[in-house]
Amino acid sequence: MRDYTNLDIEHILPNNPAHNLRNDFISKSPGKDYDEYKQRLGNLTLLEKPINIVAGNDYFKKKCDLYKDCKYYLTSSIAQLKVIGINSSINRINKKLMSFNDWNSGTIEKRQEILIDLAKDVWKIGYI
Repeated sequence: MRDYTNLDIEHILPNNPAHNLRNDFISKSPGKDYDEYKQRLGNLTLLEKPINIVAGNDYFKKKCDLYKDCKYYLTSSIAQLKVIGINSSINRINKKLMSFNDWNSGTIEKRQEILIDLAKDVWKIGYI
């Protein structure tokens, strides 16, 4: 059970993509540099090691099913927001998060904004 709690930094846009995956990103994000976007904060998340191994360098849509199994909500919410009860902490954080259907430069930028806003809120600072 100990290995399950080991976390990896997951590159949602893979670190070592197949040629067609890189081309798919370029066609959906003209003029954007794949290698720059794969390193952006908005493209990174924490994922349990066994799930990360299975996710590998696959397309976002295939990884989403695996993200749903992550026990860390900041990661699982990428694929799907959950509604639990009335005025629960999950429902309140959902107002600051969003799930995604596609993964391109625009969604990476949007998720990065979300993460920066969360950091500002958590650490009670007005800027980063």
